[in-house]
Amino acid sequence: MEMNHLWGNSTLLLCDGITQVELLRGWKGGASSCHRHRHKDSFFWLISGAITIHGGPLGQEDVLTELAPMESCEVPAGWWHRIMFTEHSTAIEVYRSVERLTFTDSVEAMLDDIYRADIGVPPEDIPRF
Repeated sequence: MEMNHLWGNSTLLLCDGITQVELLRGWKGGASSCHRHRHKDSFFWLISGAITIHGGPLGQEDVLTELAPMESCEVPAGWWHRIMFTEHSTAIEVYRSVERLTFTDSVEAMLDDIYRADIGVPPEDIPRF
């Protein structure tokens, strides 16, 4: 399943109710929404480009890290965060459930576990492939 966002697009590669894996393609100057996941840790692994991840516990949001290709970082469940694409970038995002989900459909619960403060930022330019 592919989803278009202001900043680029994401493709769902796996979701089994415990682990969720997405391929992210973001365009230079774009940024994801400021958001958090209540039940999931997020692990980012940058394949190409450059991204900056801003985030932290509520009231202490700050730059977590700047990633170059083949670097990674983790954002704990509950932390507000935003991915800023400083170059056209490709990344893998892996979510891991931090607690046993008691919902009838744990896959649906994994996919719905996002709370957004805004809608994100459009890129400076979108590459044409």
